[in-house]
Amino acid sequence: MPECRDCQNPADRLRHQVKHCVGNEIRGTVDWDSIPNDLALVYDHARAHPDIDPDRIVVLVHSEGVVHTARLISDQRINPLGLVLLARPAESPRNTVRWQWASRAATGFLEQVGGAGSQAVSNEGIAGWCREQGMPDASCEQFMAPNEGWSDSTLTETMKGREFETMKESWLSLPGEDPYAHHLAEAGGVFASMNWWQGWLSDHTPVVDRLKSYEGAISVVLGDTDAVVPLDRQRDFYENLARSQPDTFELVVMPGKVHALGSNAVSGPMSEQAKLRVTETIRTMLEINKPDS
Repeated sequence: MPECRDCQNPADRLRHQVKHCVGNEIRGTVDWDSIPNDLALVYDHARAHPDIDPDRIVVLVHSEGVVHTARLISDQRINPLGLVLLARPAESPRNTVRWQWASRAATGFLEQVGGAGSQAVSNEGIAGWCREQGMPDASCEQFMAPNEGWSDSTLTETMKGREFETMKESWLSLPGEDPYAHHLAEAGGVFASMNWWQGWLSDHTPVVDRLKSYEGAISVVLGDTDAVVPLDRQRDFYENLARSQPDTFELVVMPGKVHALGSNAVSGPMSEQAKLRVTETIRTMLEINKPDS
């Protein structure tokens, strides 16, 4: 990709990336099944390569890649020696989206009403905000809490049950072949097909359940400040898996690391500390089935 010499802000950089890196026609063919199918092709190609021992393959995947790799494991389409799973929720795709959407919507509302960093608002504060917006009392009623106000947790739980289900049904009613723009919309880009997004909204199977039949080594690596995959939402899932597979499973928590296991909130690069830890994990896994020299 050529350097963007005229980029002044993130929006400029996104438009530049879409122009030079995103083929809308191809991205529009990405669906819920095409991704695991592509991963399976890569795995099969590696197994067939003359310079690769088919019994000593370790799969390293990040975020969404873990979801699709777990699907392949569950369907017995791949059976690598080991799995290194980075920054991925243990719960189902649907519940992951449900939590992320509801939590972000709740945080946005609290900050809009109460100011940046607000963790709670009272009904009195909401009423004042409504008056500032010129909103009639009847319209404001929909924002009121059943008690004296909302906390971040109570509003998130309410939005999970009310707002998310409405949004989900709306998305699921659309044709699967329609384009799904996601965050690329403002730059004229297509992220995937609508079927890809519908897969996230309708897949109820927890990732950890799809890994229960796997007998190889598993290492899960999470950053303890990952806002996309909060550690406190995943720990119980993975600790239960560890108890059921004590000899083959490990949970690695990287202090101060976010979703990309570095310092940037979403994108890379991965920190040197995380790289070393992951590399050492892969090396250890490969020693498990190392042929005699």
